[in-house]
Amino acid sequence: YLVFYMLSVIITVFDEDVTVITECVASLTTLKNLKQIIVINDNPSRTLGNINFEKNLNIKLCEDNTNRGISGARNYGLQFVSEKFVMFIDADDKVCALNSNKFDLKNISRKIDIIYFNYVIKNEIDEIRVELTSNKEKLSLSGKSILLDYLNNCHSSSFFPFGWAKIYRTSFIKKNKIFFNEQLFQYEDID
Repeated sequence: YLVFYMLSVIITVFDEDVTVITECVASLTTLKNLKQIIVINDNPSRTLGNINFEKNLNIKLCEDNTNRGISGARNYGLQFVSEKFVMFIDADDKVCALNSNKFDLKNISRKIDIIYFNYVIKNEIDEIRVELTSNKEKLSLSGKSILLDYLNNCHSSSFFPFGWAKIYRTSFIKKNKIFFNEQLFQYEDID
């Protein structure tokens, strides 16, 4: 079973179709007892007010009319996070297959600030599966080791510098004043 009652999810939206956005939000129902979904619209020429989401979900729609890109939208969304952990996903992403794992955020050690998940990248032709959680050595890295691993492997599929497929401790982000760099465009949204 999965328990995510201490989790806020920030979804960034720009030009995605309403169907894509609602599918993304619906996929979050696999996160049992999810507490908060924050949808950030970064497109000043459209509004999200007319989208019908499932009524039992706690969804906060936020309009960020600054058009600062996905990094700016994520930074904007952080101010609305009320839970102990936060996860970032893009509107064209889906959360899947988590319900087959046993996972409870309340049992996470105070020493753990980032939790990595396996992921799949699909397009019309190909499917790439990356299983980070099967690599116990990589999961036990911390501090300088994480940075060195990233610098050595940032162009391989064994390490991914994306904001998604991870859960972050909110206090870790806020205490260390960690924000997405709004000037960077590499790895901003890899499909």
